[in-house]
Amino acid sequence: MKKTFLINYNEEVISIKRAIDFTEDDKELIAEILKCLSRFENIILRDYYKDDIIAKSIEMAIFQHVFKQGSTDSEYALRVFDLISNWISKTYVNRQVCFGIQFTAQIPDSDRVNLLSVLNTDYVVPIADGVSTFLTIDFIGGVTGISTHKEEDESANIPIKFTGISKVADDIFLILTTRGNFLIIKDGEMRFAKKGKYWIRYNQSSFEKIFVESLAVYQTCLDVSFAKTGGLLTIVKKTKGFAISKIVDQSIINNGHYELKQKFIKNLINRRKFHEITRYERKELLAMDGSMIIGGRAAAATELSAFGTSIKVSSDGYMQIY
Repeated sequence: MKKTFLINYNEEVISIKRAIDFTEDDKELIAEILKCLSRFENIILRDYYKDDIIAKSIEMAIFQHVFKQGSTDSEYALRVFDLISNWISKTYVNRQVCFGIQFTAQIPDSDRVNLLSVLNTDYVVPIADGVSTFLTIDFIGGVTGISTHKEEDESANIPIKFTGISKVADDIFLILTTRGNFLIIKDGEMRFAKKGKYWIRYNQSSFEKIFVESLAVYQTCLDVSFAKTGGLLTIVKKTKGFAISKIVDQSIINNGHYELKQKFIKNLINRRKFHEITRYERKELLAMDGSMIIGGRAAAATELSAFGTSIKVSSDGYMQIY
């Protein structure tokens, strides 16, 4: 693997660089994005259309990438996604809509109702919550039933709330959350999520070269990101000479409330190492302001990065590494 990726595009060689190595999967996705963008290279567009074209091209490439080895056509899956996207601003019984679809490889049957023909109806909305129940369809979109997945799996690289589907091999899950986010989960792994206007790609292997106990760190960041509580986690290197007095004013340390808070958190952890704490506990601890951060998250992340590596998870779910 290399940190520089060369690719041919429009009779030119483009060099793409980043801080971590490109995997073969990364290269395939980039190639698919460029291929989708190339469809519009000879079309004259007004400037205010360009951002929309680029965004849609990336979206098309993501669905092609996810469904490339599956039975379901990527264009069909994208049409399903577009229709469900209309539900983001809607409510059902005064609650935000959440929904989940399980794309399977089941053989089609002409008697089945096609999902696209009913997605605009109100009676479909409450059927599958996208957490423990999912509407299942065959590979051409015929509705086959409802699947139930309630047993959580703390070892899965999926936000803990959705880990009931981690053991389902081959199928692809498309989830709309109550907060208007989309998740794409395939082979028990979180692959992509759309938060607001932007798609985010998830890859646990990228963490492996950065962090010790990378799996626990990665899973915790996923959990906090989709809990929308925000948080900051810093992995401090012993060789950096870290001391709490270097980032917290001594007058605060001497305050009785600060000492009580420290003791309270130590009682919660009970001498366990980070990866020994359950995922739910880690998520709640990171959400507690001041338990693992001091001051504003961005400022604290920058300051703490002098002693190791900091990961800031903002309340809108985006992650940044310092």
